[in-house]
Amino acid sequence: MDTRILRPGKPLSENDLLSAAEILRRGGLIAFPTETVYGLGADALNERACADIYKAKGRPSDNPLIVHIAEPSDAEKYAVVPELYYRLAEAFMPGPLTVIMKKRPVIPDRVTGGLDTVAVRCPSNAIAHALIRLSGVPVAAPSANISGKPSTTAFAHVYADLFGKVDMIIDGGECDIGLESTIVKIVGDGITLLRPGAVTVEQLSLFGDVTVDPAVTTRTESSAPPLAPGMKYRHYAPRARLTAIETDNAERAYEYIKAHADKNAAVLCCEEDVGCFPGFCIYKLGSRSDEMSQAKRLFSALRETDGEEHSHLFAVTPPLGGGVGTALHNRLMKAAGYDVLRLCGTVKIGVTGASGSGKSTFAALLAEKLGNAIVIDCDAINRDMLENDGKYQKTLVSAFGDGILTDGKPDRRKLGALVFSDAEKLKTLNSLAHPRIVARVSEAAADAERQGKEYVVIDAPLLYDTPLAGICDVRITVKADDARRSERLSLRDGKLPYLRQRTAAQERDFSASDITIDNSKALADLESSAEATAQAVKKK
Repeated sequence: MDTRILRPGKPLSENDLLSAAEILRRGGLIAFPTETVYGLGADALNERACADIYKAKGRPSDNPLIVHIAEPSDAEKYAVVPELYYRLAEAFMPGPLTVIMKKRPVIPDRVTGGLDTVAVRCPSNAIAHALIRLSGVPVAAPSANISGKPSTTAFAHVYADLFGKVDMIIDGGECDIGLESTIVKIVGDGITLLRPGAVTVEQLSLFGDVTVDPAVTTRTESSAPPLAPGMKYRHYAPRARLTAIETDNAERAYEYIKAHADKNAAVLCCEEDVGCFPGFCIYKLGSRSDEMSQAKRLFSALRETDGEEHSHLFAVTPPLGGGVGTALHNRLMKAAGYDVLRLCGTVKIGVTGASGSGKSTFAALLAEKLGNAIVIDCDAINRDMLENDGKYQKTLVSAFGDGILTDGKPDRRKLGALVFSDAEKLKTLNSLAHPRIVARVSEAAADAERQGKEYVVIDAPLLYDTPLAGICDVRITVKADDARRSERLSLRDGKLPYLRQRTAAQERDFSASDITIDNSKALADLESSAEATAQAVKKK
């Protein structure tokens, strides 16, 4: 196939894209830039054209495509649109968010992999936006790469993969973000995250309860069709075998690599750690302090390694955190085929449970039984932020007004009375507090490692509402019967008017924990459970 190259002028003139729009209308294939990665597009209403996308990429037929639209309101033509979509669209569109909804019959099954849902996105890139509008058709477009290879974030990547296989490639330079869009599915009033991206869990939590699909952080073995692109099949893989190493200590990673690899191995690492790997070929992943720079570099760095004959690749990154770090973690896990090594000097143990379950008591007992351990108390961190973090205090007043203040500082009970009676206000508070708490926990854990502590016990009521669950080697839930919990809460907190509302707000599904402790009996029984748990952790 003859492939035309189109290089639009700067500033962009829509006349530059008229020939490309005509190719889409007549059923051709075009690779075009977006703000996330390059896409390989065809008319989403033309089943034959969409079949050509799968053929050009070598893409499995059950891997659904994303339908790109010119305006967020165009989704109504192709999907049954719930009210929550409009709220998300107002906040994040045009932009790097894809929303999965019930599809209308006009969308061919070929586009959705046979599913009754369709993924819809409105890109913000000027070329992509103008191209879709000028073509007058919705554009089905996965990433513009050979299936399984790293996604394309620059014209040269697309040219290498697809020249001769598509009708046109539009040269839009480098993509601004470098990771594919966030994909969510609207489920009732809630949001399920199926693929992380530049729109983060913390941002999404402002609009509803966010559930993270297990496939985001773990391998899925399901034979069912994937709900969204990138969930089931191996993606982003370079030619050489890749191992992802999560560590706070680059020197420790160097010692491991030196002992397990030959001189032809290569290391992908943050800019600050380049000097820690003498003797190895280095590919920079961006700054450790700037996750967006890492996102923009990741796929380019993986593709650069394909130009050399490396025996093994090692991607050395900090442990999983929140924000865009979740997306980076997800892409590296898939690129490595889930070959992941954690080289942390401390074992991190997350302890969670409902209010009144006794989790804090258990966390303290467990640390005592383990020895050489510290407890990081998330509630204590939150109290300290309310008392001493001036920037956080101003943020809370801006969000909730000065009615939450006592003596010029946020009052925990006033704040609780406000948010535990209003689900939207509680989501806002969590979106403000959780990222700060996660950052403080990460700092405290790193300090513990530097002090030579063997174990870090993280006392986290909302462990599964934050990325903290992902950094823990062991996750423990402490439970107790309702009568015992009510008794403890009354003794601890008195007759708070919002106590029942707070308790209900903190109820969670704790089934993902590795260990469950029943604390409905006497303290001696809890001590025995802590001793048994400590021995089990030490054996691991």
